[in-house]
Amino acid sequence: FPALDDDGALRELADGFRGLSKNGLFSDCVGAIDGILIQLASVMERDSSQPIKFYNCKGSYALNVQAIADSRRRFRYFCVNCLGSTHDSVTWMYTPLFMELEKHGICGKYFFVADSAYGDNIAVCTPFTQSAKLTQEQQDFNFFLSQVRIEVECAFGIMVQHLGIFWCGLRASLGSVTSIIQVGACMKLHNFCIDH
Repeated sequence: FPALDDDGALRELADGFRGLSKNGLFSDCVGAIDGILIQLASVMERDSSQPIKFYNCKGSYALNVQAIADSRRRFRYFCVNCLGSTHDSVTWMYTPLFMELEKHGICGKYFFVADSAYGDNIAVCTPFTQSAKLTQEQQDFNFFLSQVRIEVECAFGIMVQHLGIFWCGLRASLGSVTSIIQVGACMKLHNFCIDH
């Protein structure tokens, strides 16, 4: 991801989202954040003293990967730093990018978009919740937010569909960086395919 004080690079990212946003409502969005659970084939006792922490709500062992996609569905940032049982909002708060945002903020009026799981976070715009009680304006806001936020969901879907490595659990020792390298390489290959 570009430096948080690089107005030119951030403006370029925002310009991409402007084209996706109705009436430029999200014209200063620089990325869509979400998490994906990367399934692991198994977790050995030698890899973790508490393998149950890798077990997630979808019934498998996994790593929680946080990523930011741009308007072209390319991954601009990713971080593999939490176990599968960790909530997206908590995993996001453990990323180096979040810590940088907390410490220094982001240049100008730029922001990220995310789903409601991320709650109130610095420089992250999320939808209104409690849909039964929302005003029409709030419902409209949520709809337009979803138009730009969906880019990260699509990026994950395209990557998983096209790269067979994710069709079954990764076979990597958690004591090594192999799984991080595999995820990073797949995201770079995904971006290469989008660009070419």
